[in-house]
Parts: sequence; C-alpha cells; structure tokens
Amino acid sequence: MAAGREHVELPRMFMRFDMALSEPVNVNMADTNCAPAFDRAYHRATCLFQTTTIEHQIYLFALRTSNPTPPFYRLGTSVVDACARFGTDYVDITGEYEWVRSMHRRYNAVAERSGALIVPFCGFDSLPSELGSLMVADAFRRRYGSDPDEVRHSVVVLDGRVSGGTMSTMMSIMSGDAPNAITSSESQYLADASPADVEVSKLSPVPSTAPINPLDFISSKTFYWDSEIKRWQGIFLMCVCNVPVVNWSNKLRSLRRDVDAKLKNLPTYPYKETQSYSNLLFALAVASVLGVFSVLASFGLGRWILNRILPAPGEGPSDKRITKGSYKGVFIAEKKSEQAGEAPLKIRGHVVAASDPGYGETVRYVCESALCVLNKRTELPLQAGVSPPGYGLGLTLLNHLRAAGCEFVVTE
Repeated sequence: MAAGREHVELPRMFMRFDMALSEPVNVNMADTNCAPAFDRAYHRATCLFQTTTIEHQIYLFALRTSNPTPPFYRLGTSVVDACARFGTDYVDITGEYEWVRSMHRRYNAVAERSGALIVPFCGFDSLPSELGSLMVADAFRRRYGSDPDEVRHSVVVLDGRVSGGTMSTMMSIMSGDAPNAITSSESQYLADASPADVEVSKLSPVPSTAPINPLDFISSKTFYWDSEIKRWQGIFLMCVCNVPVVNWSNKLRSLRRDVDAKLKNLPTYPYKETQSYSNLLFALAVASVLGVFSVLASFGLGRWILNRILPAPGEGPSDKRITKGSYKGVFIAEKKSEQAGEAPLKIRGHVVAASDPGYGETVRYVCESALCVLNKRTELPLQAGVSPPGYGLGLTLLNHLRAAGCEFVVTE
C-alpha cells in the first residue's frame, strides 16, 4: 500500500514503476494536517518511511507531504505521532537533530508501549557516519578485545549537489526558526500530556542539545595534517548532524550493554568527523565560506540574499547528474599501544557510494533500512522506541546493506 497527499503525483509515480511491482498497489490519499484521514491511511501499516520528494523511488510505503522538500520539523511530527500510537515502525531521511530530540522526548515512551520502532537519520545523514564508525570499532574490538580510543571519519571524496530544500532547512535551523518552533511545540505538548507520556527511562536518555551551526565545531584541532590519510583535514558541513547522532548511539550502547545481551560485545568510542582537502588554504577557505553563510542566514536581509542565490525548495540535480555523483569516507579506529615506543593499534575501513550521496544513496539507504526493519525485525538490537540507526538497527542493518551491494568494507 502507498499513501500520500498528492492526488495527482502519487498515482503518477506508481505508474512509472508499475512494471517492477509484483502486485497492484493500493493508493490512499491523506493530508498530514487532517488527523482523522491520516490515521485511517496509516493505522494498518507495518512499516512506514518518510521522504521529502516524490522523485524518491518508494519500495514499500510512501508519504508525500504538502511541499516538495519540507523541513521535517514543520510537517513530520504528525507522521511520527501516528506511528508511535499505532505501533507502526518508521524510518526517515531527516538530518534535523533538534527535531528528533523533540520526537524522542514526546514519543519514546508512547512508542515503547505500542511496540513501534522509530528510527530517523536513515539517509546520507547519518548512516555512513553511524555504520562506518560502528563497523571499524566493532572490528577493532573483535581483533584487540577492547574499545578504540577514537574513531575518526574523513570524507575523502564528495561529489554531490545540495538540494534547495536542504538549504532552506539549514537556513531555518541556523537562523533559530526551527529550534524556536520545536521548543514552542514541545512546550505546548508537555503542558497537555500525562506524566507517562513524557517519562524517560534512565536507559533511554533524551539526546543532549547539539550545536546548530557548523562553525561551532571549529577549534584549533579542526585543521591538521592526517599522516594516515595523507591529506589536510578541515570542517565537514554535515558534522553538525552526524557527530551528535553517533555520540547518541554510543551513549545508548554504553548505558545498555551491561543489561542487554545483544549489546554486551558492541563497542563505544569517541567520534570525530572531518573532510579531506588538498591543502590547508582550501580547508580554511571552505570554513570562511561557511562563516559568511552562517552570518547571512542569521538575519532577514541575509536570508533574502541567500534565497536569490541558492536553489529553491524542490530544485535539485537531474537524474543524469545524480548517477555521476560519488562519496568515499575513510574510517580509522585507533588506540595507543600500552607498550612504550610501539605503533598504535589501528583498524581502517571505508564506505563508498556510486551516486549522489544526498539523492541516489539516500534513497537506497532509507529503502534498505525499511526492508531491514520489515524482514529482520526480531534480529534488531532495539524492538521499540525512538532511536538513532547505529543503535536501533546496528550491525543488523550494516550486514543487510552489505548483502544489498552497499560498500562498507574493513580494509586492514
């Protein structure tokens, strides 16, 4: 079954893929702003995944909200609400960390009672970071019997285009509009909710507040020469989402692995994320551009200027351009040797994408995540609640993605 808002576009999308379907698709229409219709459309679903563009090729169950690329904080909450109440599993492609904090605060207890598994961040934000770091840390623990001192991720190849919707969302977040809207919405919810609805277990903490500006991650340690990768390191734009998500998964594993047999052998580790540059000047130039963007996004006239320069919501690369995109991330788990003078212990791996990471690979990741939840439900580390993918789906999803042809490889 498929459900969505657009009476014209959703059936048209499935006409494009009808030859690939083994049986007819039952298409239902529902508006996220109309709760009764929305509940009728989704209460029988087994697993739902939410995207933000009709061009995404949907395998199982689709939602098209009212705009081509809306921020999740504006239109995604009603979807999570319905899934948490009806016990419907859910994955999405959001990179909006503050919105997910709000969803965890509001719906974790509800989802645990209903049996729903709510897993955001299943696109390029933040599956490569989550599973790539878990992959090398797990290999390190298996080989050396302990956790690494650090896992670092360097983006060494990145060929993709940022969509207009993504840029619009980033401006909303960096200007403070999104956090303020979320805080206002959550305050009203907490005023109306019963204590049981907002109770948070000590073993399922609300993730901590994270910086909403990439420049908040810049320090004297951001720019350096990496002798292992042999490239200069600098700021990576998406670290503002990926680092807090990986840290959240690590915190959950750390709290639960002493009480959950499925997690007792899984690693925890400090995580660092950068991008590789050919020279230091280029790395500093990128940071300067981010600085200008951050300043312009912080006030009305600046956002007006950016809106005239950047792609508009709904705009993005062509299919041909998507297929030419690529990404490669190198992951290194490292620990200092206990013997003086000996080289540190290391495990290295990589994650490779053969299409635009924000489009082609994101679609692949979220579809495979939904298939993993449907087909390997009992094997997952977490059975209910709101969780990042590195903890909620973990190595089960990593092995599923490998079997589906995604390149997650430990090289040494």
